[in-house]
Amino acid sequence: MKYAVVEVGGKQYKVSEGKSFLTEKIELPEGEKSLTLNTVLMARDNDRVLIGAPHVQNAAVQCEVMGEAKDKKIVVYRYRLRTGFHRKQGHRQKKTRLMVREIQL
Repeated sequence: MKYAVVEVGGKQYKVSEGKSFLTEKIELPEGEKSLTLNTVLMARDNDRVLIGAPHVQNAAVQCEVMGEAKDKKIVVYRYRLRTGFHRKQGHRQKKTRLMVREIQL
């Protein structure tokens, strides 16, 4: 089984070929549909395991941008005790869906 652990937007994701995953919104130039992730922290190809310090040399993950979406709504509710202060606010984080095409080791 071939998989890799990559870092995107300060977060780590375990990805494998042919699978898609959601990341923080990634700004790409107009018309771009592919992306190369070079920050591979760990990779596995059957019985061979490569661990980076901090990144695996010459490893990359080729991804295709599938589209953008919004995450679930988060409700932020603040209040102060015995003052009558209440504030309710919502937030939906923008996400980018990436499809992993190839893991290069």
